[in-house]
Amino acid sequence: MSSSYFAYATVSGTDHTLAQQGFTIELGSDSDSFTIWPQPGGHRIGFNNMSAPLDEDIYNVQVDPWTGIGLLIQNSNVYFYDFSDTAPLIQPYTWRSKLYQQQFKKNFEAIKVYFTVPPGSPVQNATRQG
Repeated sequence: MSSSYFAYATVSGTDHTLAQQGFTIELGSDSDSFTIWPQPGGHRIGFNNMSAPLDEDIYNVQVDPWTGIGLLIQNSNVYFYDFSDTAPLIQPYTWRSKLYQQQFKKNFEAIKVYFTVPPGSPVQNATRQG
């Protein structure tokens, strides 16, 4: 059972100042203390600062929900750590997908809209609503 939490800062708009900094919290090895809150008689916690691997800004950190593998998005690539290894090294992640045959007709759609505000339009709200 993994008992570690790790996090990295990311790029925020044009701000890259923290995008290569992170931390890890070791939560202990017994199942009764899997929390960051103190538990009398068995809680052990460790904290370490981390720097981004590959000296590149980190844009996102995710966990693959099926395997529990931590994924990093850096430099337009996806990387992973195999935490079953006691000394994990960052590896390129290979995305695998397959075709599914549905039992009934179903439409899976996605849309992305790009637009520009025409000249002479009223001033737009800088904060997104909705």
